[in-house]
Amino acid sequence: MLTNRTLRSLLTLALFCSGAVLDAAGVLHAFKTSTASGPVGAPVMDAAGNLYGVTVGGGIGGNGTIFELVFNGPGEYTLKTLYDFTGSLDGYGPGVA
Repeated sequence: MLTNRTLRSLLTLALFCSGAVLDAAGVLHAFKTSTASGPVGAPVMDAAGNLYGVTVGGGIGGNGTIFELVFNGPGEYTLKTLYDFTGSLDGYGPGVA
């Protein structure tokens, strides 16, 4: 049997799209070019409800980021940048092939 948390997680993963992360209630975070832009792929959720993913643009050098959306309570998330790609040896635009 699926729990409400599992359903919410699946819906969040299914609705992850370029420019925003969505859940059943609406937008969890609208990405801005200055911080991170163009999230790609499905985010991963940990046991605490935090979401992790990558963006193809934005960040310090505009080369993409690894981010965490920190779960603050139902429908409340805060963006935390975990890594800014430099466009050098670490690459750029993760997920772009």
